[in-house]
Amino acid sequence: MSVALFWSAGRVDWWAAWAALAVMAGWIAATAIIVFRANPDLPAERLGPREGAKAWDTAIVSSLGLVQPVRYAQRVAGLDRRFGRRGGLPVAAQIGAPALLWSYPVSVPAAGLLVPRTALEDRALRAEPGGYGD
Repeated sequence: MSVALFWSAGRVDWWAAWAALAVMAGWIAATAIIVFRANPDLPAERLGPREGAKAWDTAIVSSLGLVQPVRYAQRVAGLDRRFGRRGGLPVAAQIGAPALLWSYPVSVPAAGLLVPRTALEDRALRAEPGGYGD
């Protein structure tokens, strides 16, 4: 996220970006504290390689992970900052627009990965012992 913000802005002396990073870091830290207290084994289970995972599933999930950074709409804010543009939009529109507009270019390719993954997973669950077929 920091690379997306500062690279697109072309500078690191941007207080709004630092504020966004502070909020994100606080959120991540709070989530980690809660998860570690509630279930200390969960992060290792979720972040490590999946036992018995299919090669196609690992490839698709990894691809989704590579697409994820593109979802940071802050790049647009960084470009606005770099080129001195000031938005004339109301605050509500500035907050809501990223959720509506900037997610589409990434959501379509992500769906293109998730649909085949779901079909492959369904096929595997029907064919394997203990799956849908039983």
